[in-house]
Amino acid sequence: MEHPPERGRAPVLRSLRALCSVTATYDILLGVALVFFLKQIGVVLQIAPPTYPDNAQLNGVFLLSVGIGYLVVLRRLEETLWYLWVMGVFLHLVGAVILFYNIFWPPHSPWQFAFFGVVDGVLGALFFINLRRLRKQGM
Repeated sequence: MEHPPERGRAPVLRSLRALCSVTATYDILLGVALVFFLKQIGVVLQIAPPTYPDNAQLNGVFLLSVGIGYLVVLRRLEETLWYLWVMGVFLHLVGAVILFYNIFWPPHSPWQFAFFGVVDGVLGALFFINLRRLRKQGM
Protein backbone atom coordinates (compact mmCIF):
# COMPACT_ATOMS: atom_id res chain seq x y z
CA MET A 1 0.00 0.00 0.00
CA GLU A 2 1.44 3.34 -1.05
CA HIS A 3 1.46 6.22 1.41
CA PRO A 4 0.61 9.77 0.37
CA PRO A 5 3.74 11.93 -0.09
CA GLU A 6 2.71 14.12 2.85
CA ARG A 7 2.95 11.17 5.20
CA GLY A 8 6.33 10.01 3.91
CA ARG A 9 8.00 13.36 4.39
CA ALA A 10 6.45 14.14 7.78
CA PRO A 11 9.24 12.42 9.75
CA VAL A 12 11.89 14.29 7.73
CA LEU A 13 10.12 17.60 8.32
CA ARG A 14 9.95 16.81 12.05
CA SER A 15 13.69 16.08 12.01
CA LEU A 16 14.38 19.35 10.22
CA ARG A 17 12.24 21.27 12.71
CA ALA A 18 14.17 19.68 15.58
CA LEU A 19 17.48 20.53 13.90
CA CYS A 20 16.34 24.11 13.35
CA SER A 21 15.37 24.41 17.03
CA VAL A 22 18.68 23.00 18.26
CA THR A 23 20.70 25.10 15.80
CA ALA A 24 18.78 28.29 16.58
CA THR A 25 19.43 27.77 20.29
CA TYR A 26 23.12 27.00 19.70
CA ASP A 27 23.66 30.00 17.40
CA ILE A 28 21.72 32.46 19.58
CA LEU A 29 23.45 31.38 22.80
CA LEU A 30 26.88 31.47 21.20
CA GLY A 31 26.07 34.83 19.58
CA VAL A 32 25.00 36.35 22.90
CA ALA A 33 28.13 34.97 24.55
CA LEU A 34 30.40 36.48 21.89
CA VAL A 35 28.68 39.87 22.04
CA PHE A 36 28.33 40.23 25.81
CA PHE A 37 30.65 37.72 27.51
CA LEU A 38 33.79 37.65 25.37
CA LYS A 39 36.24 37.85 28.28
CA GLN A 40 34.44 35.08 30.15
CA ILE A 41 34.61 32.82 27.08
CA GLY A 42 38.38 33.28 27.06
CA VAL A 43 38.60 32.31 30.72
CA VAL A 44 36.37 29.22 30.31
CA LEU A 45 38.19 28.02 27.18
CA GLN A 46 41.59 29.04 28.61
CA ILE A 47 42.49 31.07 25.54
CA ALA A 48 43.94 34.53 25.10
CA PRO A 49 41.47 37.32 24.39
CA PRO A 50 41.09 38.10 20.70
CA THR A 51 43.40 40.71 19.23
CA TYR A 52 40.37 42.48 17.78
CA PRO A 53 37.40 41.99 20.12
CA ASP A 54 35.09 43.93 17.79
CA ASN A 55 35.62 41.21 15.15
CA ALA A 56 34.59 38.51 17.62
CA GLN A 57 31.57 40.58 18.65
CA LEU A 58 30.57 41.05 15.00
CA ASN A 59 30.76 37.26 14.62
CA GLY A 60 28.38 37.12 17.57
CA VAL A 61 25.95 39.46 15.80
CA PHE A 62 26.23 37.24 12.71
CA LEU A 63 25.40 34.15 14.80
CA LEU A 64 22.44 35.93 16.36
CA SER A 65 21.17 36.80 12.89
CA VAL A 66 21.56 33.24 11.64
CA GLY A 67 19.83 31.90 14.77
CA ILE A 68 16.91 34.26 14.27
CA GLY A 69 16.77 33.07 10.66
CA TYR A 70 16.25 29.51 11.91
CA LEU A 71 13.32 30.72 14.02
CA VAL A 72 11.74 32.21 10.87
CA VAL A 73 12.31 28.90 9.06
CA LEU A 74 10.48 27.07 11.84
CA ARG A 75 7.34 29.05 11.02
CA ARG A 76 7.51 28.37 7.24
CA LEU A 77 9.72 25.33 6.85
CA GLU A 78 8.59 24.07 3.45
CA GLU A 79 8.84 27.56 1.93
CA THR A 80 12.32 28.25 3.29
CA LEU A 81 14.24 25.06 2.60
CA TRP A 82 16.74 27.14 0.61
CA TYR A 83 17.83 28.76 3.90
CA LEU A 84 18.67 25.34 5.29
CA TRP A 85 20.81 24.52 2.25
CA VAL A 86 22.74 27.79 2.66
CA MET A 87 22.97 28.16 6.45
CA GLY A 88 22.38 24.59 7.58
CA VAL A 89 24.56 22.74 5.09
CA PHE A 90 26.96 25.19 3.44
CA LEU A 91 27.73 27.43 6.43
CA HIS A 92 28.11 24.59 8.94
CA LEU A 93 30.18 22.27 6.74
CA VAL A 94 32.45 24.99 5.34
CA GLY A 95 32.75 26.47 8.83
CA ALA A 96 33.84 23.10 10.23
CA VAL A 97 36.45 22.66 7.48
CA ILE A 98 37.83 26.16 8.08
CA LEU A 99 37.97 25.64 11.84
CA PHE A 100 39.87 22.38 11.54
CA TYR A 101 42.15 23.75 8.83
CA ASN A 102 43.05 26.71 11.07
CA ILE A 103 43.70 24.42 14.03
CA PHE A 104 45.97 21.97 12.20
CA TRP A 105 47.41 23.58 9.01
CA PRO A 106 49.21 25.80 10.12
CA PRO A 107 48.32 25.59 13.79
CA HIS A 108 47.22 29.09 14.70
CA SER A 109 43.77 28.60 16.22
CA PRO A 110 43.44 27.15 19.72
CA TRP A 111 42.63 23.43 19.88
CA GLN A 112 39.62 24.33 22.07
CA PHE A 113 37.88 25.49 18.88
CA ALA A 114 37.70 21.86 17.74
CA PHE A 115 34.48 21.47 19.77
CA PHE A 116 32.79 24.08 17.58
CA GLY A 117 34.15 22.39 14.45
CA VAL A 118 32.68 19.07 15.54
CA VAL A 119 29.29 20.63 16.37
CA ASP A 120 29.20 22.49 13.04
CA GLY A 121 30.23 19.38 11.12
CA VAL A 122 27.56 17.23 12.76
CA LEU A 123 24.83 19.83 12.27
CA GLY A 124 25.81 20.38 8.64
CA ALA A 125 25.82 16.64 7.95
CA LEU A 126 22.41 16.17 9.61
CA PHE A 127 20.91 19.02 7.61
CA PHE A 128 22.39 17.58 4.41
CA ILE A 129 21.07 14.06 5.09
CA ASN A 130 17.56 15.27 5.87
CA LEU A 131 17.39 17.72 2.97
CA ARG A 132 18.56 14.99 0.57
CA ARG A 133 15.84 12.70 1.92
CA LEU A 134 13.27 15.41 1.16
CA ARG A 135 14.69 15.96 -2.30
CA LYS A 136 14.44 12.23 -3.05
CA GLN A 137 10.77 12.46 -2.09
CA GLY A 138 10.27 15.18 -4.69
CA MET A 139 10.45 18.25 -2.48
